[in-house]
Amino acid sequence: MAFPAYVIESYDQVQERENAIALLKLLTLSEKDKTEGRLLSREQLLDGI
Repeated sequence: MAFPAYVIESYDQVQERENAIALLKLLTLSEKDKTEGRLLSREQLLDGI
């Protein structure tokens, strides 16, 4: 079965895909931080603002 050489996406589809990838990257980074013990309490976070 041959697949088409090109795939056409609308601008909205591209943006939705890019946003999903960005969210997955953030989730991966946050899981890594949690595993490595790099966490802030709510108070620490708010004090840093």
